[in-house]
Amino acid sequence: MNSLSIFIPTYNRPSKLLNVLLSLSVQIQEGTIVYVLDNASEKNLQLYCSENISIAEFIDNRKIIFIRHNNNIGMSANFLRAFELCTTEWMWLLADDDYIHSDAINTIEQTIYELKENAEVSFVKFKSKDCCLEVDKSTKYIKSLEEFISALSVSYESFNSYIFLSNGLYRMTNFKSRIEIGYKYLNTYVPHLIMLIDELYYNKHSCIYLSEYSIVDYVPPKIGYSYGMVAGLGVGAFKNFNYNLKKEYYLKLENIFAAHNDYKVSIDIYYQVKYSSNLFVAKRLIDNYYLQIKNSRGMLHNVIYKVFNNMLMYPMLFEFLLKILRRYNQTIDKHVSEMIERYKTK
Repeated sequence: MNSLSIFIPTYNRPSKLLNVLLSLSVQIQEGTIVYVLDNASEKNLQLYCSENISIAEFIDNRKIIFIRHNNNIGMSANFLRAFELCTTEWMWLLADDDYIHSDAINTIEQTIYELKENAEVSFVKFKSKDCCLEVDKSTKYIKSLEEFISALSVSYESFNSYIFLSNGLYRMTNFKSRIEIGYKYLNTYVPHLIMLIDELYYNKHSCIYLSEYSIVDYVPPKIGYSYGMVAGLGVGAFKNFNYNLKKEYYLKLENIFAAHNDYKVSIDIYYQVKYSSNLFVAKRLIDNYYLQIKNSRGMLHNVIYKVFNNMLMYPMLFEFLLKILRRYNQTIDKHVSEMIERYKTK
């Protein structure tokens, strides 16, 4: 029986997908199949990739299989289709734009072999450059939800390393029963993380194995996602966890999903709405975000943040303030420039 399947959710990035498939094609081992979940891209991705002779051969031999949805079902739902369709014991869920190490599949297969007799491991987390912290070699396992919450709470880098799609390996016998809660939290953009949290809570024997090896490097996009809608109102959305946890851990679990830069959320929403809607909508969206995060912030922060957000209703004053901030802060200037480029061209 095959032990590993690789699933690549993708949408409208044919050249990036082809590069990923070329990287995988020289590594694919006997019995391993790569599935491409095409979320109704404008181009027929199978035809596009078939123009490459080596990839066409893998498609003909059913080592690379394209599954094209009739309609765009959304990014998170496309992730979860991988969990539904996978029939092997282990699944590597791989983004279509990350840099894959030349020995990635061999590293994964070796890890699977080493864990063959360890049925308690439900998830393997690999290292990845520029996306996660160094693995503490003295700690190989996370054995409870409380330990996991503590690990996620260490820093934003630690949290981001677990929402990064490509550095995880899922034991599917554990995750088939978690698909329902994944769909419940589609709007968060991180259903895969919530499924892992749910697995650790309900399966007391389940644990995470922390590998000291790396299989991919995260490649930041030139123009990133909407920070306000994804990190702010998406990942940071209210979650109704009915878990019997001590107050300390429950509050930590609530707080870890909040975006790390509230002001960036507001500025991003402002520019998105400026080019597509109206200021009333911007204020409502930002007020909704504030309701989500206010309990995890200090009183002084909340007061200043409210004043900052009220300035949105006066665009000339708000943009004048941003102009001054951009002049003296390169990070703010970079973020605002990216937001304008993202939304003005739509």
